Amino acid sequence: MPPPEYDYVYEGDLTIVMVKTVEELLILCNVDSPNTLACSIRAYDTKSCVIIMVEDEVMRQRGWTTGLLLRHEMGHCNGWTQAHEGQRAVYSEGSHWVPASRRIRLPIDRWEQQMMKQWEGLCRTGPKSPRLGSR
Repeated sequence: MPPPEYDYVYEGDLTIVMVKTVEELLILCNVDSPNTLACSIRAYDTKSCVIIMVEDEVMRQRGWTTGLLLRHEMGHCNGWTQAHEGQRAVYSEGSHWVPASRRIRLPIDRWEQQMMKQWEGLCRTGPKSPRLGSR
């Protein structure tokens, strides 16, 4: 974890991009280390930061969670350097992990409702295209 002076919620314009694979992450982050699971790109002249992270399932395969990586990368958005000076250990093992069988999941009926709303919206409006033959 970042040292206390960088370990707080980033207050600037924060964009979070989730990618499916480590390979995609390495390209977007412009890094060569296959151990990388996230990176941050900070604009020094404005209060703006982009965090790029692999999806949760990939993180968990390597012993990390979205919350832990987000906190680490927010430290970089707050000015913590890539040298990781003052880095603190993660709390006791397992304090951020919940077994898959006990994790909260959004009920499937909510997903179905959302998908139906999107589908109905598409059916009502149809694709946006210019009319042929109109002047």
